[in-house]
Amino acid sequence: MKENVSTSIPLHGEIHFNHPTLLDPSPALCMETAPPSAQLLTPKRVLVMGSGSGSNFEALVHALRPWGIQFVGLFCDRYGTKITERAKRLDIPITQPPPRSKKGPLNEAVTAFLQQPFDLLVLAGYMRILPEHIVAPYEGKIVNIHPSLLPDFPGLNAIQQAVDAGAHITGITVHLVNEKVDDGEILSQARLPILSGEPIEDLEARVHALEHKLYPQTVLRYLART
Repeated sequence: MKENVSTSIPLHGEIHFNHPTLLDPSPALCMETAPPSAQLLTPKRVLVMGSGSGSNFEALVHALRPWGIQFVGLFCDRYGTKITERAKRLDIPITQPPPRSKKGPLNEAVTAFLQQPFDLLVLAGYMRILPEHIVAPYEGKIVNIHPSLLPDFPGLNAIQQAVDAGAHITGITVHLVNEKVDDGEILSQARLPILSGEPIEDLEARVHALEHKLYPQTVLRYLART
């Protein structure tokens, strides 16, 4: 693994792309400088899974559609969520399991969803752990974003975990997904300071704003090289 290389993207945080295939500072892969008509050489198909508000989902769609990336489906395990409202507005097909599905029927619905052709599955606030039998066939094709500098503070409530631990720096991590929780190979990270006396809501807002920048940039670079 090569040494992390910091980019100059002005995200109000220190950015590192960790995966060796992503270490390309070329403006051709920088959303801030690429023309709106920019296209990847080969069209890419992306699936998304989410459970909540879908702000990362919408940020990904707006940032990556101009590059010719096709968002071909959303799987949402919950009903009445904002992410499904966003998908309807963005004209992206929605798949959901039967209401109040238990683990077996839910995983069957996920397996069926993944039978369609796709280049990358992006988890955007999906609040369930994917079992090994679903993850294993798609090694290297599932990515997730987590609101901490992994391996620190995995799991739920990562931002609060960092504050409670007295950390002065926190951040976000985009990583490949394996059968363990928040354990896959790190693709990129961004860090930002925890300000003294800052309300947790303000810190969360800064973290989410950083996510909306780093996640699309990382997905773009990863798709361009896979």
